[in-house]
Amino acid sequence: MKHVVGVIVAMPQEAYALFGRLGWSRQGGFPAKAERFKDLLAMVVISGQGEERSRKAAQFLLDSDPLFILNLGVAGALVKDMESGDLLVPAHVTDGTTRIGLSSQVHNYLKQLISVQGVGFKEGLLVSTKKVVSSPDAKVELHRTTGALAVDMEAHGVAVACSQSDTPLFVAKSIIDSISQPLPREITSCLTATGQVRFVHFLMTILSKPWLLARLIEMQHSFKAAVFSLEQVKSILSANISLKAIA
Repeated sequence: MKHVVGVIVAMPQEAYALFGRLGWSRQGGFPAKAERFKDLLAMVVISGQGEERSRKAAQFLLDSDPLFILNLGVAGALVKDMESGDLLVPAHVTDGTTRIGLSSQVHNYLKQLISVQGVGFKEGLLVSTKKVVSSPDAKVELHRTTGALAVDMEAHGVAVACSQSDTPLFVAKSIIDSISQPLPREITSCLTATGQVRFVHFLMTILSKPWLLARLIEMQHSFKAAVFSLEQVKSILSANISLKAIA
């Protein structure tokens, strides 16, 4: 009987906040570590940014024939009633062209586990894009054209790999920036695709545009709110998943 769960987190900052900084090693080309989810072994992988990397990370985990894949991370709001720290458990994910449904026995079971513990969340569509959606106007337009409630850059890649192998996928995304909060390109350009900070670039950016410090502080508060919600989800699932219920 299988006892393995695959977990994909896009960026190191998210992964370290949820699973700690110690115990990571390079496996399959990705930083990875083992965690215990009650009576299951969870293999956690940091995929890096973008659909291609997330799809490859999912394929690496799928080679171990896991019971299901769990994708945790942050996302940007595309509607007015979602703020930092709000949770989205999408029923579908899209890249704007292809739409993949996530409904399964495992998906419904994990969703119920979170719900009975009193953690609120929205259900709806999540869209994954190839580039960061930074401006409020761009967010409004993306919602108009797709109907999605939030945007990330990884979930669709994971969903493609999982659907091809008929492996259940559960996605939980916590909002980091509201629809009205711009995400300055000067800040996002300081990060590599794997989430590493380009320190020289970052320093030069701050020195040349000191007004960005206020936005950085605001983003840090939003990140803490988003991670707090993800920590709740992770704690509930890791403490309550029953192998008997999903095997």
